[in-house]
Amino acid sequence: MAGGTQYLFAVGRVKAKEEEIIDSQTWQRLIDADTDEAFRILKERGYGDSGDIDYAEALIASEMTKTAGFIAEISPEPAFTDLFLFKIDGYNLKLILKGIVMRKEVAPYLHEGGSIPLDSLQKAVENDAFDALPNAFVRAIKTLETETDARKISTVVDQAVFDTILDVLSEKKHKNALLSRYFKTVIDDTNILTVIRGNALGYDEKAVSALLIDGGSLERQKLLAAVSEGDDNGASALADAAADDNVKKALGRYAEHHNIGILEQALEQNTLAIISSERGDVFGLGPIINYWLLKEREGKMLRMLFAAKRGGVAMTAAELGVKEA
Repeated sequence: MAGGTQYLFAVGRVKAKEEEIIDSQTWQRLIDADTDEAFRILKERGYGDSGDIDYAEALIASEMTKTAGFIAEISPEPAFTDLFLFKIDGYNLKLILKGIVMRKEVAPYLHEGGSIPLDSLQKAVENDAFDALPNAFVRAIKTLETETDARKISTVVDQAVFDTILDVLSEKKHKNALLSRYFKTVIDDTNILTVIRGNALGYDEKAVSALLIDGGSLERQKLLAAVSEGDDNGASALADAAADDNVKKALGRYAEHHNIGILEQALEQNTLAIISSERGDVFGLGPIINYWLLKEREGKMLRMLFAAKRGGVAMTAAELGVKEA
């Protein structure tokens, strides 16, 4: 366990960095700007790599790589903060595997900043060189050797990511109630949205079951019971199964308006609150993880905004999920 001085130093660095997170006023400028102007605003703020980057996804990826490097530099307990980097590893592995299936070069689209070096991940897939990989990633690669279905690839890799995280948190020296609760809730959110989307698309229980992630708090049986209820009543069945009152309310609202974007935002905010409730603890992980999640959310919002601009769709601050100052 890291000492109090290490945490005080790390949290102090994080608090200073929080000043750089995009505020509501800047979000409005980005919303009002055209694509080129929005890109210029971000670059002027020092967002992302200062090098020759000329498209939004690369700029966002470079900012997250920079953030991952900062967290690695200050973290008093890398075993815990590294858990949040496995998502990047999962993204890269999915892209590599899908690139093989589609016979496309994906190297330019891979993201630095994960816990697994990119060359190690590529060697593992191409040459069965598994030494640098967690066991769950090795199992996933072996399972997917002949798989061509993109959805199956995504689900198996996502399961490997969460298995790796939960494996670490199950170790006696790495027990952490806050992080266990957070990641189990992320799995629950993922499964709830999978059921909702499956119902909207008319999937049967078998199809939805193949897409669910194990390890959350919601039982698979109860999730699949909501599939048999269909799109109209499935959300109500999920609400009955959920223990969290905020999740129940969010699903109740979805049952009325059937807007999955609003549901996704509500679930995300509720899950972020698990960590943000601990952001004032200067002797704990809360402030450090909260900063990472804020930056991750910031990147997600920028992707949504630039996608809307490319499609010629106007977005409001509320639709984007910008919090009022």
